[in-house]
Amino acid sequence: MLFIKCLTEDFKFIICCELFCTFYQFFDIVECFLINIKISALNKLVS
Repeated sequence: MLFIKCLTEDFKFIICCELFCTFYQFFDIVECFLINIKISALNKLVS
């Protein structure tokens, strides 16, 4: 359920967010989402 709240158009982004939300359960949804935005931005810069 958590990963649905973090859904984006990028499938890799969804997987990352699912992992962050489930592994770091002390993060709330907003923190999870912001972390994954940063990851997604870095991935776009690298690729």
